Parts: sequence; structure tokens; C-alpha cells
Amino acid sequence: MNRQAGLIRLLLQYAFAELNLHRIGIRALAYNQRAIRGYKKCGFVIEGREREAAFVTRAWHDEVMMGIVEREFLSRKSCRPSENPSRDAKG
Repeated sequence: MNRQAGLIRLLLQYAFAELNLHRIGIRALAYNQRAIRGYKKCGFVIEGREREAAFVTRAWHDEVMMGIVEREFLSRKSCRPSENPSRDAKG
């Protein structure tokens, strides 16, 4: 698992297990395909696109809205909580 996916996994695990959230939504600039691929890899689903929503570097850009619910996160084979937390702690 790469560093980005590992960080996303930890944040999702904390949000669902400790904060008892049911759903998490994020936004990414549409041109940031690397981030969008990383979020998809962890189970986020594209839910919509807001056209020309962000003014960045003197131009308007679309934002992609993505989301994940707890059951989707728990059913993922990658980017989900480890069954052996002590193994994760050792690196």
C-alpha cells in the first residue's frame, strides 16, 4: 500500500470507528487525477461534478465530489482496517 492510501485508510478508520461517522464526502479539483485515483482506490465513489467551482491560478476549474459510507469501507479488500493492528504498528 502506498503512503497516500495508508494515510487515507487511517483517517477513514478513525472517522468510522472512533467518530461513528456513517458517510464521508470529499472534493478534489477535476484536474487532480492522481488524487481522484487514490480516493477511488480506497473506495470513494464519484457522486457528482460542480462545474467551474474553484478559481485556481487565474482560471476556473471543476470540482469532483466523492463519497464513501462505512459499509463500503469495511467491505474493501484494500485500504481498509487491518485485522491485525499489532502488525501495522511494527511497520
